[in-house]
Amino acid sequence: REQAKRWRRKQRLAKKEAMARLPGQTRLQGAAVGAQCLDNYETLLERFRGWHGQPLPEGAGEMAVLLAEYFDHLFFEGEELHVGTKTLAAVLHECPQMGRGSRSSLQVARQALAGWKRLNPPKARLALPWQLVALIVKLMLDEKRYMMAFLTVLDFHGYLRPGVALGLRWRNFVPPLVSGRVHGKQPINSQRLWTLNIHYQEDQVPSKTGTWDETVELGDVCEWRWISGVMESLMGWKARQKKKDGELLADFTMAQWSRTFVRLGQQAGFSRTEMLHLYCLRHGGASHDAAYRVRNIMDIQKRGAWKTPGSIARYSKPGRLNQVMNILNAAGKKAASSAVAQLPGLLRSAFSK
Repeated sequence: REQAKRWRRKQRLAKKEAMARLPGQTRLQGAAVGAQCLDNYETLLERFRGWHGQPLPEGAGEMAVLLAEYFDHLFFEGEELHVGTKTLAAVLHECPQMGRGSRSSLQVARQALAGWKRLNPPKARLALPWQLVALIVKLMLDEKRYMMAFLTVLDFHGYLRPGVALGLRWRNFVPPLVSGRVHGKQPINSQRLWTLNIHYQEDQVPSKTGTWDETVELGDVCEWRWISGVMESLMGWKARQKKKDGELLADFTMAQWSRTFVRLGQQAGFSRTEMLHLYCLRHGGASHDAAYRVRNIMDIQKRGAWKTPGSIARYSKPGRLNQVMNILNAAGKKAASSAVAQLPGLLRSAFSK
């Protein structure tokens, strides 16, 4: 009797798993992987398609090149290697004719994964202190990389992922309802603040955590009130340049941004180049605000759209920021402190030309 029960249970599970399949597959094809694995594959493929914005290619050569470009995107977004390997597995499960299970399939994509594995930064990345970021931004301004400098600051202040910052369009910025800047410790009124709206549902590209229509207030705390003046200068520059609302802000690629960030970090005297990852700007903003008590942990969690307080607990450790700053020599630390004071005026001036 027990054997009969186990057999019937096994049959029910097999039938359930056989019902799970990707569009265009037979039940037995769907049963090649478990139902939970198939759910993961569907999620990864949906994200891949959302990034590409059009139907995926049917040829193996085109697919390999597209996957390699997508892996670049994921790497600079700070994703872990397993996301790339599972995406490749999902593509091969959906399109077995491209060589499922064969190491010779989609070689360009596999080569990109090999490079990712070699360069993959540690999962627990140290946050970058604001003084160091300000110095790198000042060096960007010296090279007339004005938009790259602005988006680097925005990444830090808004806890943005690099890919989100790179994809911002002018229409993502919403001006205050009430004109006039907020000064000093004057009470904050959201109607007087610039806001950044991201992940519009009509764009059909959700955030990493699957959320839509997120809002980030700019200059909402005393320490960052100066950014409202930068926004006014930036919008004046937009009008003079006759930029359209649907245009991208970024006039550079992710790879160019990353290379410039590392190079200028070295120029600033920061020797630990493996720590100069763009994703550390998101961590740095949260760490700075927690360490200097600019915001409490719940506000930081909400601003960065982290799912749980545990995800950001590691950021409230000022000793780690000091540890990173101590990599700079005395002259570097002095230059970094000076950059913090000069940056608001330099950014306003850059966009007033």
